[in-house]
Amino acid sequence: MNLNLNYTKRGSILDTVGIMLGVVVLTLSMLLGNAFYNEVKNTGVLQENNVTAPILESADFYFSNTADNLVLALWIGLVIAAVISAILSRANALFLYISILVSLILIPVAAFISNWYSEFSASSEFLGFISLYPKTNFIFAHMPLLTLCTIFIIIICLFAVNRGGGGGREF
Repeated sequence: MNLNLNYTKRGSILDTVGIMLGVVVLTLSMLLGNAFYNEVKNTGVLQENNVTAPILESADFYFSNTADNLVLALWIGLVIAAVISAILSRANALFLYISILVSLILIPVAAFISNWYSEFSASSEFLGFISLYPKTNFIFAHMPLLTLCTIFIIIICLFAVNRGGGGGREF
C-alpha cells in the first residue's frame, strides 16, 4: 500500500489495513461459498446415493480444511511481506509518531472486525458449519491482539534498522 505523504512508503503501518481487509474478504467469500454449497447440497440437486455420498463428505472436509488453511496462510504471508518491505524501506523519524497514531486507530477497527465476525458467524445460516474453521475463528477472535503484534513488529522493523550514519551498512 502506498501512501504518498511527500515521500513514498512501503512497509508502512497502513499495510496492516490491507492485511485485515484481505483476510475479511477471503473469509466472507469462504463462508458465503460454503453456505451456497450447503444450499445446493440440501436441495437434492446432487441426489446423494451410495456413489456420491462419500464424495460429498470428502468435499465438505477438503473445502473447509483448504479454506481454513488459506486464511491462515494469507495472514502469515501478508505479515511477512509487510515486515520485509518495512525492513527495506527508509523512514523519517517523524513517521514514528504518525505510525503510533494510526495504530491507535487500527486497534478499535480490529476489535470492530472481530465483533462483526462473531455476530456474523452466530447467525443461523452459518451456525451449522462455523465449527469447521478453527483457524479462522482463532484469527478473528484474536484480531485486535494479532493486529497489535503486527503493528509492533512493523514499527520495530521500520525504525530499528541502521540506516547509516553510524558506520553501519546502508540499504
